[in-house]
Amino acid sequence: MLRYPAGPFRTRSREPRVPDSPVTFTAAVVQALERHRAQLADAEERAARVVELARRTLSAGAPHDGARRLAESILHTYDSDSCRPKRAYVVRDARPEDGDTVIELLGYIEGFEDLGDEGARMVRESFGRCPCPHHADAAALVAVDDADRPIGVLLGGAPVWMLDGPDNTPPHWLGLTRRIAHISAVAVDPEHRRAGAGRALIERAEHHFRTSGRRLVTLLHAPDLAPYYDALGYSVQSHFVAFLGQALYREDFHDIRMAFKPLDPRVRQTPVMGLPAPMISGILEDNAPPAGHWWFDGERLHH
Repeated sequence: MLRYPAGPFRTRSREPRVPDSPVTFTAAVVQALERHRAQLADAEERAARVVELARRTLSAGAPHDGARRLAESILHTYDSDSCRPKRAYVVRDARPEDGDTVIELLGYIEGFEDLGDEGARMVRESFGRCPCPHHADAAALVAVDDADRPIGVLLGGAPVWMLDGPDNTPPHWLGLTRRIAHISAVAVDPEHRRAGAGRALIERAEHHFRTSGRRLVTLLHAPDLAPYYDALGYSVQSHFVAFLGQALYREDFHDIRMAFKPLDPRVRQTPVMGLPAPMISGILEDNAPPAGHWWFDGERLHH
C-alpha cells in the first residue's frame, strides 16, 4: 500500500540564477544563440539531404508506389511554398531595366543556363510586347522585393509545345492555341524561395490569361515538382488529350510532366477508357462531348 505524507506538500524554492555582470549575461546569450543556430543549420542540412534523396528517387523512377508516394510527400512538405512564412510579394510587368536581373534569374532553370546573346535579346524584347503573332496577351512578370528589385520572374504566352509538335497544321491546333495559354518559365531567387513568390507569380499570370479570354493554362515541369503544382490546383499528367468534336488532339510527354488548370468553368475533364489521361473538353466553343461513357479503340473515339 502506498502511503502519502499528511499535511501540505513542502516545496523548496529555487531562485533563478542571475549573471554576475552584464558582460557575463551577454556572453551567455551569445552562447545560447550560437548553439541554437548550429542546431538549426544541422536540421536544415539534414532536411536538404532528405529532399535531394527524394528528388533522386523520383528522377530514377521509383519501382514501388509506396516509395514514390513517400518521395512526393517529402518534397511537398520540405520543398514547397508551405515551408516558410508567406509574405505579400508585389508582382508587376517586367520592364526593360529589369533585363539583366531577369536573365540571371532564368539561369536557375535547367535549359536556360546559357541563353547567349540572341536568347537574352529575345527575352528582353518580350517585355511589353508579344513574341508570337497568335498570342497578343503574352506575359512577362516579375515579383519584386521592398526595393523593387526583381526576385522572381514568369514568362508565358503561346503554347509552344503545340507549335513544335509533329501535327502542327490547322485546324488541329490553330483554334486551341487561341484558347490555351502556356507558362514557359518560372524562376525565383534561392534566397526568396518557399515564401510565396512563385505562387504569387503564377496566380497573377492565371488572372492575366483568364481576363484575356484563355480557357486553359499549361506548363511543363520535372516530375519531382508534381506535388507543388498539385497544391496550386493543377492536374499533372504525362499526356495531353483534347476533344475537338470529331477528332482528338494528343501530345505525349515522356521524361517531363504536363500540368494544366482550367481558367473557364466550361473546361472539363472526362475519363475515357483506352486513353492515358482524362479527355479535356470545352477549350473550343460548343465542343463539349455528350454525356455518357466513352472509350478509345486506338484510332477512333466511341460513345
